Formats: sequence, structure tokens, C-alpha cells
Amino acid sequence: MLGDRIKMYWDLHHHVWSIVALRGPRKGLVVAKADNVTLAGVTFRVSAPGRAQAHRLGHRTVHAHVFGTVVSIDRKTIDLTGMTKITYNWHPDRASTFETPDGTPVLWEAVVLFARDPGKKEHGYGWVAGGVGAQVSRS
Repeated sequence: MLGDRIKMYWDLHHHVWSIVALRGPRKGLVVAKADNVTLAGVTFRVSAPGRAQAHRLGHRTVHAHVFGTVVSIDRKTIDLTGMTKITYNWHPDRASTFETPDGTPVLWEAVVLFARDPGKKEHGYGWVAGGVGAQVSRS
């Protein structure tokens, strides 16, 4: 799995990252679950139809994904000191993109650690070293 390009989302029921194969015989299927994953060449995508469905239903659905190349899975030690959180909120009054706590939209990043929030174990976020902003859009 290391070095593979994958799609991933936060499992709302089991509170882990679900990793979906993008190639091979298990393409489109969840091939692993992990507590933390580091990806390179990360793109953040929100499905507009999926978001609209969540609004119609009135509850969260899986419609926001991250794509990237696996660098590591389930590292034993995670240090989030100095890291900037990247999150997505499906509510209608929020942006339809992933964003930082100050509202900066994030469409891609070079390297992202995906892990639980130490204070909210049921929530998973992306974490980047330093700030984001230069990676808002590709040139």
C-alpha cells in the first residue's frame, strides 16, 4: 500500500480513515482502515451532488474525499505541535471546500498527516506543518 495512490475519507461510525483503492482488482473498495495516514500530493474534493444529498437528508454522508499517495500508515507516535488543521464541515452555512480554522480554502497540499484530534477522538482532520495558503489552488 505504501506508494499507492488512494482515495480516503473519515469513517463517521468507526472513527478511522477508510482507504479506497484507485487501481487493481479491488478498485473502488475499502482496502484498509487506519488511525492515521500520511499522504503526498494531496487533493481535497467535495462532491456537490453528495453535499446536496446530505442537506436534503439532514445528516452527514460520505461526500468529501482526499486523494494522495500513501507515505505512511498508523505511525506509532504523532506530534501535532505547530501543525495547522484542515477540516470540512458539511453544514449549508459553511464553505463547500476543505478549509483551515481561519476559513482559508484548501484544494491541495504537498504532504498531509491525517489523524484524530487529540481532544476529540471521534473527529479526524488533516494536519500540515506550518501554515497553508500557497496551496489553495494549482497554477
